[in-house]
Amino acid sequence: MVEALVQRLAAFQRLTPPESDALRGLGQSVMRASKGVQMLAAECAADRTILIHHGWAMIYRDLNDGRRQIMQFCLPGDLVDPCSLLVSRRDFAIAAITPVTYSEVTLDDLTQIISEHPHLALPLLWNEAREIYLLRRHLLSVGRMTAVERLASLFMELSDRLSIAGIAAGGSFNLHATQQMVGDATGLSAVHVSRTIRSMEQDKLIERSGHNRLTIDRKRLQKLIPDLMTVPA
Repeated sequence: MVEALVQRLAAFQRLTPPESDALRGLGQSVMRASKGVQMLAAECAADRTILIHHGWAMIYRDLNDGRRQIMQFCLPGDLVDPCSLLVSRRDFAIAAITPVTYSEVTLDDLTQIISEHPHLALPLLWNEAREIYLLRRHLLSVGRMTAVERLASLFMELSDRLSIAGIAAGGSFNLHATQQMVGDATGLSAVHVSRTIRSMEQDKLIERSGHNRLTIDRKRLQKLIPDLMTVPA
């Protein structure tokens, strides 16, 4: 699913065939991680990051007392926090939520691409600005929103990002995160998440089907949190 990254950057700025091929080159060496496996550890040298091909992963940090904060769910086409390559040690870990295929990307890889294709610098910077926007959105959600608003924001974000990657449509997608993970991402307990999801179902804001299929009523969810912008394409 490296193509998802290429298409995302091409939506911001038209790419030449050599530029597109250079981005695809980041995903030539494919690795695999089983569900639950930590792909990169916190407090280790920040000498590489990952590009997700298939599957879901998460950026997170565990506290000494066992509490966990999930900063971001990583989806197909995501080049995970390349700015972390500029510091000496990584302050977060990355683990697979589902079986994941991915490629490791180093600062040298990105530096070489930009050196050979200077016009890629701006779309890559825009892609990182998009990730920073999502982090600010999460901060606003956890800091000031109600439980329903937090879940509405998260579900709309996932729907948008999966649609951009070409693996969701019509507000319907597979939610691979458990209720505990949703809680760790939104600052809620798993019990509170469960109750809130049931309440949202009763109000016809969302619908669950099958094992993990979720369909959202985007227009109604948007009315709950009109101050949030749509995830940049």
